[in-house]
Amino acid sequence: MKLVSLYPYMSEDQKTMIRNADYGGLLDIKCSKLQPELCKFLMESFDPASCSMVFLGRGAIPVTELSVREVLGVPRGNAEVIYEVDSEATKFMNRKMGNEGRKQPTITYLKKKLLAMKNANSSYLRLFITLGMCSVLAPTTGVCMSPRIYPSMVNIKQAHKLNVCKFVIMMIQKATKSKAEKAIMKSCMLYLMVHTTSILYLDQSS
Repeated sequence: MKLVSLYPYMSEDQKTMIRNADYGGLLDIKCSKLQPELCKFLMESFDPASCSMVFLGRGAIPVTELSVREVLGVPRGNAEVIYEVDSEATKFMNRKMGNEGRKQPTITYLKKKLLAMKNANSSYLRLFITLGMCSVLAPTTGVCMSPRIYPSMVNIKQAHKLNVCKFVIMMIQKATKSKAEKAIMKSCMLYLMVHTTSILYLDQSS
């Protein structure tokens, strides 16, 4: 994950700013790679009707906003995450990212942009959360950023009020309804992996 490779180069002020914005969980990710076969198994075990992971003979593990909050450490506010293409938001974000081309910048480009930024300010916070959204919380299946997340990143001072936990669950449900095989990677597999394995481990050790 591109986000994890940023950690060693971030200043303490930048990390503190991110934690103060309630996105500290994005600084604590230990997993740098996902296992495709495990991801496929977990998505096949997710029941969108009950919003839970169902394992034959083992019962079900609820997928809730509270559990997303506990696992990922992201905001559970009252504002909806806007996930749609908006031309004005796209123009705004491209200016902030220094992108002048027609195509959306790549995730690698945004990572390099963040590496070059040394100040702890709203510009850094906006781009860091945007990268977190596009690489962890609602990953793209390509190499470019998804402009759908841009509308929620414009007013970065209100980012702590977003219900990112609800958004993560929504993306998981959306992925299970898609017939495209790549769709499973558009949801937060990191959450499903950590949440499911931790519950199953506690169940075995009890």
